[in-house]
Amino acid sequence: MNRLPQTTPEFVAWCVVRRCGLRHRFEVGDPLATERHLKGLRAASEARLAGRVVGDWCLAPRLDRASDERARDGRSADDLSADDVLRGFSLTEVTAGFGGSDRIESDCRRCPANFLPLADGRSRGWAGCFGWLILDQALTDLPVRLFADDPSVTPSEAAERWGALLSSSPLVGSMALDAATRLKRIATRPTKMSESPDPITVPIGPAAPLIEALTEASRVTEEDADGAVALRHLPAGIVDGRNWTWPPRCRRCLAAKPVSGRCPRCTDQAPPLSPVRRRSRGDRPFRDLSEVLSAGELAELNSAMPISDRLDRRPPDQRRHSDGS
Repeated sequence: MNRLPQTTPEFVAWCVVRRCGLRHRFEVGDPLATERHLKGLRAASEARLAGRVVGDWCLAPRLDRASDERARDGRSADDLSADDVLRGFSLTEVTAGFGGSDRIESDCRRCPANFLPLADGRSRGWAGCFGWLILDQALTDLPVRLFADDPSVTPSEAAERWGALLSSSPLVGSMALDAATRLKRIATRPTKMSESPDPITVPIGPAAPLIEALTEASRVTEEDADGAVALRHLPAGIVDGRNWTWPPRCRRCLAAKPVSGRCPRCTDQAPPLSPVRRRSRGDRPFRDLSEVLSAGELAELNSAMPISDRLDRRPPDQRRHSDGS
C-alpha cells in the first residue's frame, strides 16, 4: 500500500546499559540498537497486557483514530494497523530467539533495568530497559529548556550544555542525578491525591521511566557499568517509504535550521548539518496478516480483539449512520 510521506517528531532515545541473557553484549550502550534488538519483545508484551493476543497471534492496535502516531520516532507508516488492515505477528516466532516466553518473563519481571510502569500493581512488561521521549507538548524545546532555569543562561549556552550532556552519555553519578532533577522539573504536572489536601507533582507518563532510570543511574560510578543510562537525540524528519530523512538542522540543538541565519531555537549562527537519509524503523515485527491467513481466519481474529481495536468492516454509509454523523 502506497502512503504519503509523513513527518516524524524530534525525540530522545534512551536505554539502560545492562548485559543480560536477552541482550548479551549486543550494543548495550546504543539506544537505537537496543530498540531494534528488543522491539519485538516490547510489542509482544504490550499486546499481552492489552488483550490483543489471540492464540499465537499478537495483533496491532487500531490507531487510525490517532494517525499522527503512525510515523512516530522513525517508524514506517505501515508499522501500525490502518483502518482496513489487520496486522500482527507470531508470539512464538518473536520469543523463540530469546528462549521462549517463560524465560523472558523470568528475566524481565524482576530485572533492575526494567522501568516500565507496573501493569497490574505486581509485574512489569518485557524489555523495559529502553524508551524514547517525544519532544512535544510539555517537552517542546527540551534541548534549551533543560538548562534554562538560570535567567542568565542564554539559549545558545543552554544548547551547548545539552550537547555536553549528550557527549557524556552514558550518564552515571551526579550527572545522571542532575539530568533526572532537571527533567522532572520540566516534565511534571500537579496532581491532587484523594488522601492529601495538597497537590503533588508526578512525572508526565512518557518521561517517568527515564527519570526513574536516571535516578537509579546516579548510584552508579562507572560509565560502562550496568545501570548507566545512554541517551541519543534525534531530529524531526520525514519518512517516505523505507527512507527516513533528516533535513538541515542546527549543530547544537538539532532544530530545523536554514542554510544561513540564526537557529530559531538556540540562536546559533554556525552552518547547519547536512541532510541525512537513513532507513526507517520499518514495521518489524508486524506484518499484514492477509499475506499468511485466510479471510475466515482474519475475521475470527478480528472478532476476538477488544472492541476498540476491531477493524470496522461495514460499508462507510453504515458507519456514518451508526455514530450519528
